[in-house]
Amino acid sequence: MVANAGRLIFEIGLPSYVATELMSRALPFGVVVIAALASAAMGFFINEVALQSLMSYSPFEAVVQNVRTTSATSIEMYRSAGFPSDMLESMARLSEVVASSYVPLIMAAVTVLMFVLSLVMLPRLPVGRASGSGFHFRTLAFPDLLLFVFVLAGLSPLAGEPLRTIGLNVLGLTMLVYFLQGLAVARSVMTRPGVKMPAMLIAFSLLVFLTIYLVAPVLFFLVGLFDSFFDFRRFKRKDDSHESHTG
Repeated sequence: MVANAGRLIFEIGLPSYVATELMSRALPFGVVVIAALASAAMGFFINEVALQSLMSYSPFEAVVQNVRTTSATSIEMYRSAGFPSDMLESMARLSEVVASSYVPLIMAAVTVLMFVLSLVMLPRLPVGRASGSGFHFRTLAFPDLLLFVFVLAGLSPLAGEPLRTIGLNVLGLTMLVYFLQGLAVARSVMTRPGVKMPAMLIAFSLLVFLTIYLVAPVLFFLVGLFDSFFDFRRFKRKDDSHESHTG
């Protein structure tokens, strides 16, 4: 009960308040999402420290245990279905790696997706029609500073523990962020006046087909990454003196 209340206040309420304040100051979509993520991380840390100090209870360990329990249940279900033992052993090893090292990545990814999906709903609500035009999904672009984070995180496999695990978590998160930015670029292209409904249906069908073979996720990640150098939504160099990119 206390843990849920702390989570509601520090991990949802605090970042929501920060996002609302930044939106009222007309900051770009991507900046608001990153600030909300940072606030949620800070709120989780506050909640973790408070509950460990007062109740000897760790919300993070509870999440890790829940991941292990869910994985074990799934593996037993596959075992009952007759899956090969070597496949089940591989699944068990992968599940343990995720539970022991990459739960922060999962939590951060859920937070990013939650705020992106929440903010893109704003222009569709009566209260947000006047102030939420900057939060259409097609406008999503993250700060260029994130490039340096991506490069540093990409060097993490060369480091020792725990820097290696921390860096890989950050790398996975930045890849997700650039994937979302790539999707936003595609959405921007599809909403141009010259694009008709049949072309959009063909594009979405192709997207689904390519996702099955993991081509689309890689492609959109690369588009999002290089959108930091080129504004694909305007097809101009960002350092062009006539460019007015606002994120």
